[in-house]
Amino acid sequence: MLQVFKTAPLLTPLAKRIFHITVFITLVVLGEASLAYFVPNHIMNTFNNSALMGLIIATSSMVGLIADLTIPQLLPKLSVKRALSFTVFFQIMFAASLAVTMFIPSIPVFILAMGFWGIYFEFLSFTGKIFVATKVPRSHHSVAWANILFGRSLSYITGPIIISILLLGGEWPVLRAILGLVFGIQVLLLFLPPKTTPTEEIIEQPKEPPQIKKELGYWKTLLKTAWPAVSLVFLFGLLDASFWTIGAVLSEKLYATFELAYLIIPAYIFPAMLSNLALMKLAITSYKEKLGALFLILGASSAVIFGLQEPGPTLLLFSFGIGFFNSLAFNLAEATFSDLAERIGVHKQHMIGLSSSIYSLAFVIGPILAGALAFKFHEQLAFSIIGGIGMGISLLVLLLTPKRLLLPQKEIQKWKD
Repeated sequence: MLQVFKTAPLLTPLAKRIFHITVFITLVVLGEASLAYFVPNHIMNTFNNSALMGLIIATSSMVGLIADLTIPQLLPKLSVKRALSFTVFFQIMFAASLAVTMFIPSIPVFILAMGFWGIYFEFLSFTGKIFVATKVPRSHHSVAWANILFGRSLSYITGPIIISILLLGGEWPVLRAILGLVFGIQVLLLFLPPKTTPTEEIIEQPKEPPQIKKELGYWKTLLKTAWPAVSLVFLFGLLDASFWTIGAVLSEKLYATFELAYLIIPAYIFPAMLSNLALMKLAITSYKEKLGALFLILGASSAVIFGLQEPGPTLLLFSFGIGFFNSLAFNLAEATFSDLAERIGVHKQHMIGLSSSIYSLAFVIGPILAGALAFKFHEQLAFSIIGGIGMGISLLVLLLTPKRLLLPQKEIQKWKD
């Protein structure tokens, strides 16, 4: 019988490397979480249209999707250090362009800001994925992702709380605080950068301009193997995008009748800390896809019930359930992608691009779908509909995933980057 779980050792050199990169990602995501809470309400206050808000936010993921298609060919040997540097630079550009919307509140300026958001978010995604695939043994991929996602969850809890306090003084204190945080990360990166090997220090110039059709061909080949993880990440992204668009708006709308409505998003994020805290000490070595599908079924069913509840404490309970089970599913899906990226060797950037693109695609479709459903019905019912979709697809993943995911090695060997 295969060993599914084993205890992860503590205070090892590997644990220190994981902690180092987790600190950087956590700080970047603190700015990301603050902006993710601030932006939907800022756009709603500007245009007062939930459908338009969804469309504007979705443009960030459209740009992110283009980045996923081009980064593997433009930067085939992208290192963790360089990916993190690009992340911080474009996050500064995002916050600065948002400041411009205070003076020029037009759709083109918002779309420019969303473009910077999409680019820096993808480089952040590549940072974590490259680190786990190249610096962590396969047996500890779920542990590494548990640490990274724990830090991410911590930031997504504290970010909205900090922003809520800062918003009492207006929108400018929010942007000043975020710009200060990002500049601080840049200074920290200069003095305590992630370690790189001599090979990673070499900056290889692309032999030809990136070809989107060529990259899509690579992804088509990889989908034959990676489809279970692709499905789980996409479904997680749909629900996650819904919470960070209509969820933030729902919290504001319900506040008049339910004083604890501001806790809906923290209640969604907090259980992710608990689930990943457990996974830090318990490495899952097999059946990751099926376990992920099972957890996502439970999370999606919680979303269905969440959408049918009256305003009250039960909303927080089911928000907690969505966050807990979905975070477990996301961890295992990411660990599956890291397993495959490690096995694919020199072509790992294409697998990383595919995994990042699926999340981007979910954040293109998610805000549009959630915004349209909220506009036609209401925010809560939108969660039920999206949760129902998630339950159905997750069940298919659970039933149809093979015991072992086999890479199409003969096709991969013919690739030339």
